[in-house]
Amino acid sequence: MKEATPGSRKRPSIFLESAPFYVKPPKFIGERVLYPTKPKTSVQKVPVLGGSPISFEEATVSKEEEEEGVRVCVFGFILLKATAKSQEDCLVSALSDILWKVGDRQRAVLCLTQDEVHVNDSGLYRADGCTERIHTFEFRKQDELTFNLKKYLFEFMSEGGDGLLLFLYSVVLSRGFEKLKEDMGDEEVSLIQTNGAIHPVLAALMLTGRASHYLHNGVIYEGSESSMGKPRTGLITRGEVGYLVWRREEEGGEVPVGSRLKTPSLPVWVTRCNEHYGILFNPNRELTRDYHAENRFDLHYYSSHASQVDATIVTIDTRSQTVKDEFHAPPLENLVHTKWQGADVNWNGTAPYV
Repeated sequence: MKEATPGSRKRPSIFLESAPFYVKPPKFIGERVLYPTKPKTSVQKVPVLGGSPISFEEATVSKEEEEEGVRVCVFGFILLKATAKSQEDCLVSALSDILWKVGDRQRAVLCLTQDEVHVNDSGLYRADGCTERIHTFEFRKQDELTFNLKKYLFEFMSEGGDGLLLFLYSVVLSRGFEKLKEDMGDEEVSLIQTNGAIHPVLAALMLTGRASHYLHNGVIYEGSESSMGKPRTGLITRGEVGYLVWRREEEGGEVPVGSRLKTPSLPVWVTRCNEHYGILFNPNRELTRDYHAENRFDLHYYSSHASQVDATIVTIDTRSQTVKDEFHAPPLENLVHTKWQGADVNWNGTAPYV
């Protein structure tokens, strides 16, 4: 059997290499952050054998992929791993953790490509050079999933390859159609929107394991006292990676986010400002463990924003409370204030661009 070849469309790898500058996962050493040079890859291309051919139903899950939001969510998990492993091991571990989480830590599905085509063009399906060649592999143990991710990592790292699309299919199929419908309840949505952007529930799925519309803590019941309340399920446990959201009134206004996402296990937050994704982090683990560390601290910010041409570090000072006009303040500052209300935000010489 021949080795799998990349799809017909140019796609980025799962890393953030298409950003204006290459974002390297940092190493946390004490309270410092070190950025390693890009290592020589040890990833080898090997034939993909076995698995189950993709079905027509699975092939029509999504036909377009949005780069930024998906890769930022993955990058959040990579930051958690960057203390002890190389970039490739970090990527394997991050992908494995996300897939295992969305599968309720019981199962996961990994999508890889082979040469043979299993789904043909029709009125409901348009070939893209990748989807019709997918084979699915189901795992009931995470170590087996991790082993195969490492073995076939070239599928996710090949520049111009299909890694992003394969990972999206893996996420959706690991969760399963029935659980996705259950997660979304009466508000079922297309995970990939018509403009190519990911729907917020897809970001929630990757970060929390559930495709929920709600980001509050616990379960809230909606309805009158005389009728049975309809449950709105948010976060049941504290997140490993946090999530901060802000949008203008004309875009829908405030999005309630609970403390289980605002204060994650480690100080890493995926951000969504007016539907534009980025990531904030601080290398000091104590930031989310000891409130004294929140007096004055730095946050590193990265995104795929065209205006970001260099690293951005903003300094947050919660001791200096300020009153700012939300309408005129930069969106990123408004987002920061959803967690650190009234804090002074210093861009350290960088012109605010988001």
